[in-house]
Amino acid sequence: MIIQAKINMVEEVKISLIGAGSLTFTPALIKAVCESELAKECKVILDLFDVDLKALETSYGVSNKVAEYYKKSRKDVNLEIRKSLGRKESFENTDFAILTIGVGGVQATLMDGEIPFEYNVFQSVADTVGPGGLMRCIRHVPVVVEMAKELQDISPKATIINYSNPMTPLTRAIQRESKIRVYGLCTGIFGCVNFLSNFLEVNREKLSILEAGINHFTWITKLGVPEGDGYPLLEKMFNKKGLPTGNRSIVSFELYKLFGLFPVAGDRHVAEFFPSIFMNEKMMQKYKIPSFPDGTVYSPERRKPVEDILIKAFEGKIRIETFLQQEFLEKEGMEAITLIESIIFNKKNFFVGINVQNDGCISSVPSWAVVEVPAYIDASGVHPINVGSLPKSILGIINKRVFWYEIGIDAALTYDRNLAIQALLLDGYVNSLDLARELLNRLLEKEKNWLPSGWFKQ
Repeated sequence: MIIQAKINMVEEVKISLIGAGSLTFTPALIKAVCESELAKECKVILDLFDVDLKALETSYGVSNKVAEYYKKSRKDVNLEIRKSLGRKESFENTDFAILTIGVGGVQATLMDGEIPFEYNVFQSVADTVGPGGLMRCIRHVPVVVEMAKELQDISPKATIINYSNPMTPLTRAIQRESKIRVYGLCTGIFGCVNFLSNFLEVNREKLSILEAGINHFTWITKLGVPEGDGYPLLEKMFNKKGLPTGNRSIVSFELYKLFGLFPVAGDRHVAEFFPSIFMNEKMMQKYKIPSFPDGTVYSPERRKPVEDILIKAFEGKIRIETFLQQEFLEKEGMEAITLIESIIFNKKNFFVGINVQNDGCISSVPSWAVVEVPAYIDASGVHPINVGSLPKSILGIINKRVFWYEIGIDAALTYDRNLAIQALLLDGYVNSLDLARELLNRLLEKEKNWLPSGWFKQ
């Protein structure tokens, strides 16, 4: 970051995107940069890195096409796109490192869901909790900790912005094992705001929301509408309209009626935190919860059309204007650029939810835990809002998961199978010690190619 002492303005910002072969995130980030104040007021260097060289080449090609389109149409976009073949090279003189990695890619992720399913262990998203969440933790934690320590040595003043799942343990592992500054961002809040705006028939700009919890298990503690408290309006509209269709339907409203707070995450994410209630074949049918990978980006029905249009953009078979109109580019990456602008320009911005160390933001949750809470952000960093308490039952689930994640991190860094089995038993998806052992051994063996050798020396 180069500073002009005379006017105290930043001339250049370097952002390293680690996991740049991401199917949707990279072009969405380029779009967000090009439409931001950041690329108008200073030069932005966006350095792309991915271990998948073919995916990196595609992302690099599409990114340059998007950047060139904006440079021609807007004339005020100062963006240089680079690609690095080594992570350390990408980290040189960087100011921000955005993580969107997926260790093992689609192949390992599908195993996270398919192998437990063979044992009648049902999951819906399989990236946050359940056996799938644990395996993602085991695969990713060593990698993100290694990255954080590299960045700490090469560019110690840099900030990590983590988008990778499981969000909570990855952000926590970086905080716990390194001295680098890290925040976790999730785009899930956008879907909830859009849903509430439509359901309440209130302009989204006139909604005010405070959320609290842990990633994919956050709750709206304050819902504001022009008339005041929005919860009575939510009740009124529910009585008038009945259950809505879509991803915030039966489960979300069942939990709202039970706890008195509305969950931010959609049905399938929040349901996974109640495995004994929702995660079996009968209840998934009753509550219309899809089974993994149906409806996710890992299902062929959803993945292939996105891959096809990305390749067409890369090969010049569709116009970039057409590519930029794709729905999957709308929100991804925008929040990261807003965060960076807040820090670079000392422009105070409010974030409905950001993953940070608790430090008393949610009472009765350990101070060291990573939580998702509202915050203001400026040049001095992130300033989380103290949201007080949550219902005791919700706190009970949060605290159970906080320690579950801690056990998962410990297992990932020590290759301790007993710790991993403890995590599976605490998780609630596996109902016997024999099944936990067998399932873990099978998952580790099948995903061996993406795991440290220490798991197989016992």
